[in-house]
Amino acid sequence: MRVSVYSKFNIMNHYSGKIQEELAKSQVQLATGKKFNYASEDPIGANQAMLISNAQDRVTQLQKNVEDANSFLERGESILGSTIEILQSSREKALEVANGTVSDKDRKTYASIVDKNIDQVLALANTKYLNRYIFSGEKTNTEAFSYDGTTATYNGDTNNMKFNVSSTFNISISETGDVAFQDVLDSLIKLRDSMASGSDSQIESAISGLDGAMDGMIDLRSEFGTRISGLDTLKETYEQSQTDLKAKKSVIQDADITEVVSKLALSQQLYQGTIQASTKMLQTSILNYI
Repeated sequence: MRVSVYSKFNIMNHYSGKIQEELAKSQVQLATGKKFNYASEDPIGANQAMLISNAQDRVTQLQKNVEDANSFLERGESILGSTIEILQSSREKALEVANGTVSDKDRKTYASIVDKNIDQVLALANTKYLNRYIFSGEKTNTEAFSYDGTTATYNGDTNNMKFNVSSTFNISISETGDVAFQDVLDSLIKLRDSMASGSDSQIESAISGLDGAMDGMIDLRSEFGTRISGLDTLKETYEQSQTDLKAKKSVIQDADITEVVSKLALSQQLYQGTIQASTKMLQTSILNYI
């Protein structure tokens, strides 16, 4: 069957158009570095990339939660450390009084120092961070303690503030004030009063109570450190997850630039060859009518 010149020309045009499409596709891939830029170009790849993007978003949110939880714990740990220093200073003053090396006037002076230490511990216990009271449990808008000069009263609840740091785990980012500070404040108040007017035995009893409160504070500070360490490990895990997800997404989306350049060069050669063949065919067909 003889193919007409017109049919041949249409065939050449068809192949020329296909080659131009490949040229344009390769040029876009080269410019963007992506295998595809529209879901219609690769529906399966686009769906896989979308699922990975969703996973990346979830990990990103968890990473933010970890950072926020870590900042709360670090702030709390610092407060506990400052409180321990105040307790140690108060204990040193109490020992001087208990040893009988100070006058009655000095006893009252030392009691006044402990009284100021109570105010400092109250300020620490009532610390706000990111506009939330750290040691009020879930009542984050309520000041943890009130104080009338004689009694420290806890005003929060007994539920620790928590952050979601994984799909299956919430971490306590603080400790309720009744657990963290009540014994400390009660011990300091008792120590102040015994130093001001109590007997040596009362002062020694107050020191013993202070030691117990300080041990509890040290243990709690250690627990905060353990939680921070756990978050550091979780942070590294999420960083690795993001790296792995990025690599998987790259395999799906990113174009092999060397391959694209090679295809582009081949498409350009084919296109030039098609144009030349079309021109030669057209010239030949015209000569047939001369």
